[in-house]
Amino acid sequence: MKIPATKKEAVERMAEMYKEIRELEEIVSGARINEESLLNYLTNICALIYFDWPKETRDSFVADMIDIGLYDPMDTDDTDEDIIGLA
Repeated sequence: MKIPATKKEAVERMAEMYKEIRELEEIVSGARINEESLLNYLTNICALIYFDWPKETRDSFVADMIDIGLYDPMDTDDTDEDIIGLA
């Protein structure tokens, strides 16, 4: 990074840095929203299992996950790797 030689260059560089900071803050904010959504979905999955909700409710939840793109029943992985923690 080139060190600004004039006050004008320094001000321009600071404006660029503030713009980058705002962009990064937006990215972090979006990541937090995604994390909260995923934790909410995980909580719902646990409740579906724990309370043994009716098949229709489970099917509706799965349909919602398919609609938003979090689950694709046609996406199969043919490897024999164990799922983490379920060896």
